[in-house]
Amino acid sequence: MTVADVRIQNHSVPPLRQVRQGGLAVAWPLALLTLSLFVPAQFYVDIGSFRLSAYRIVLIVILPFVTARLLGGRVQLKSYDVAIVLTALWMVLAMSVNHGFLQGLESGGIIAFETVFGYLTARLCLQDRKSIVSFVNFMILCLMAVSLVLLAEILAGRRLVYELTSWLSGHPVEYDEKGLRFGLVRAGGPFAHPIHAGVFTMVMLSFAWLTTTGYTRQLARTGILAAGTVATLSSAPLVGGVLQLGLAIYHSACRRFRIPNGWTLFFVALAALCIFLEFASNRGAVKVLVQLTALDPLTGYYRILIWTFGIENVIDNPIFGIGHGDWARVDWMVNSSVDAFWLLVAMTYGLPAVALLGYASVDIFRRVARLRPGLDVQGQNYAQAILVSLFAMIFVGFTVHYWGTAHILFLLMLGLGGAVAGGALDKGQSAARPDRYPARQTRR
Repeated sequence: MTVADVRIQNHSVPPLRQVRQGGLAVAWPLALLTLSLFVPAQFYVDIGSFRLSAYRIVLIVILPFVTARLLGGRVQLKSYDVAIVLTALWMVLAMSVNHGFLQGLESGGIIAFETVFGYLTARLCLQDRKSIVSFVNFMILCLMAVSLVLLAEILAGRRLVYELTSWLSGHPVEYDEKGLRFGLVRAGGPFAHPIHAGVFTMVMLSFAWLTTTGYTRQLARTGILAAGTVATLSSAPLVGGVLQLGLAIYHSACRRFRIPNGWTLFFVALAALCIFLEFASNRGAVKVLVQLTALDPLTGYYRILIWTFGIENVIDNPIFGIGHGDWARVDWMVNSSVDAFWLLVAMTYGLPAVALLGYASVDIFRRVARLRPGLDVQGQNYAQAILVSLFAMIFVGFTVHYWGTAHILFLLMLGLGGAVAGGALDKGQSAARPDRYPARQTRR
């Protein structure tokens, strides 16, 4: 029996070549997809009605390699993996019901493709602790660079990247006074909207704080990412950033004072707050929280209207949603955008889609939380950072819509969580360096 026969018999796939830079080692499909998220939104190619942005081109390029990893059988699929795939299939079905088979296959198929392979790229490439540590550091370094660009833009009072890339690409992006807040330009960097810039810098705050060794380096990383988030002047990412840092401090206190079941206590308190708001306010818990997380009172009021009429649309079309059709609302709400990821998924594809995606998110969170106490110090820090970051993205998704690169970022974070929930942090623990964790830091 030859070596090739053994590989076929064991369904093994050769390890993916890794991109090495500055001591980091990230599987090249994941590294390439991550870098494509920072390509400015103005760089795209239109083929008929189909828009090929940088991350879509990369997804097509890496498709056979990710598929080979999936078919290799080296990853045991979990219920949350199946839920992600079923979410994508339901999206295609819902779009086909609303717009016919061909258009449903075209418009629903591309979102389903992004959903499955955006998730699987992280899920399949992050198979041990070393790969997770490298990917997290890679993301932090990229976002620190982006944060410096965001700070340059708010200090200059101009969207430098938008202006440059619009000139280079020939796809101008116009922005008016809505791009200002408190008289300052809302920095956007290479992203389609300042909110997305804030989501990107926000999402790694917990990792910068909880997984960085050395207090000076920890403060520098966290400070730069926090400053970049502030430069976007976007309320939801700012709230998400404060929430992450608050949860990190809360869990540090739970560890220091040896309080067990920190997450259970947090969710009990959150549920009690939601029940109180539901009965004490005539707007309900979700609408109160949506309004409280807005810097601009008018923005908060408009978001309440979005939820009010959006829920009515979901009630009227609970199974397959309304597809890309215009949603019912009062005439003077001329803007058709829905600033709420979870609400828009339910409106567009129906309740089954949001239920499946919500189940996958909650199941990943639950499994990581259950595995965390059995890990060593470094593993616990990374698991805790994943939990805090995922919770922030899920929470912010009630007031922000994730589309384009932000949607891929959400899927990558789910894929990272799915890899950890599948036991990736237990593998390759040699990546840990306990001697680099001072005694005071290990108690966090």
